[in-house]
Amino acid sequence: MKGISYRGNHICFGKYALQALEPAWITSRQIEAGRRAMTRNARRGGKIWVRIFPDKPVTIRPAETRMGSGKGSPEYWVAVVKTGRILYEMGGTHLNVADNSGARKLMCIRIIGASNRRYAHIGDVIVAVIKEAVPNMPLEKSEVVRAVIGALPEMKEQKWIHEGLITESLPNGMFRVRLDNEDLIIGYVSGKIRRSFIRILPGDKVKIEVSRYDSTKGRIIYRLRNKDSKD
Repeated sequence: MKGISYRGNHICFGKYALQALEPAWITSRQIEAGRRAMTRNARRGGKIWVRIFPDKPVTIRPAETRMGSGKGSPEYWVAVVKTGRILYEMGGTHLNVADNSGARKLMCIRIIGASNRRYAHIGDVIVAVIKEAVPNMPLEKSEVVRAVIGALPEMKEQKWIHEGLITESLPNGMFRVRLDNEDLIIGYVSGKIRRSFIRILPGDKVKIEVSRYDSTKGRIIYRLRNKDSKD
C-alpha cells in the first residue's frame, strides 16, 4: 500500500489518539486485543473509540486462484490501514482528588506553563473541571479549578503466609499442599523459585502465600530445609 491516509486522520471524538505510522493489514483479533488492553489500563470514566473496522475478507487461497473450485470461505477479516490513520481514540479520563475540598474526580483541561506538552507529571499545576463532587461542600460539579498532580502510595493486597507440606504433584507445575491447619489448597511455584532452579517434590515443607480473597490456592515462595522446619 502506497500513500498516506487522507480520511480518518484527525481526532474527532476523544482527546488522545493512536495513529498508524506505517501501512498494514490489522486483523479483527488484533483490533480487539488493542481495545482490551486500553480498557484494562484506562481509568474509570474514560471512553474509548475504535476508528477502524475489519471489512476486508481474506481467504487461504490467493487472489490469482482460478475459479474452478472456488476460493473457499473467508479465513479472517482485516482492516486496511494506511499511514496516518487514526486507530483508537481516548477521552474523558478522570483524576482522583486526595483532599477534603469536596471534589472527588477531575478531568484535566490543560497544563499551566506547558503549552507544548500533552501529558502532566508529578508536581505540575493543571486546570481541571470537577466531574464528581460531595454534596453540601464549597466546590460543586462542573466548576473549573486548579490542581497539583501528585501520587499516592499503591495499596498492596494483604496476603498471609502459611507453612505446609507438599502431598501431591499436579500437572502444569501445580502442587497439592496440606497446611498446618489441615486445609488442602492448590499451590503454584513462584518465579523466584523457578529462576533459582529449586526443585519441589512431594514431602517437602514449603511456605505458601495465600490471598485473603481466595483461600483455595496460593503461591509457593520458599522451600524449607530440614533445619528450618518446626518439627
